[in-house]
Amino acid sequence: MSEIQKRYPMDKTITMKEIIKNHGYYDINGYWNSILSFNQYPGMIFRGRVEVLIFNDKNEVYLSLYKNGYRIPGGSLERGRSHKYQVEAETKEEARIVLGKIIYTGYSYFKFFKNKYTNCPIHWDGTHNEVYVAYFKKWYRGKIDTKLKDNFIDKYGRFIPFEYAINILSEDHQKALNLIPR
Repeated sequence: MSEIQKRYPMDKTITMKEIIKNHGYYDINGYWNSILSFNQYPGMIFRGRVEVLIFNDKNEVYLSLYKNGYRIPGGSLERGRSHKYQVEAETKEEARIVLGKIIYTGYSYFKFFKNKYTNCPIHWDGTHNEVYVAYFKKWYRGKIDTKLKDNFIDKYGRFIPFEYAINILSEDHQKALNLIPR
């Protein structure tokens, strides 16, 4: 699903006030887009997301590396689902991994967008990301909806020794890791 499709609500009559009150809306593909507002950023809206750093029993972390950085599994919060459920779902869809223990680090951060898709009916100013840590249980071999699958993470993701990965991780992900016992 394209980034633009996420910004077209299924209900063309829905107002921004209703979206904020409902904490989101269904897009034209029927997927929920979690929308949050925060007092410290008046007039701005953010897409609510979870992200997960996955460790295996060799103290390696799962990353999909590319030229200018990395990606980890994550995605928008779903209506009526727990945040831990969303971590599990995103990990299966994007990395094809079944998780064991999942821990919320207690750390979240904002990412602000330069391109806000202002030509679309709904635009958000960035994302509010909750960072989780989880532990690899096994590879997921089930079916994944092609609209939800992340081919990049699935194709290029791999476990990397933590000693190497810590130098690649963003400041926000490093802060999140510092909050959990290891």
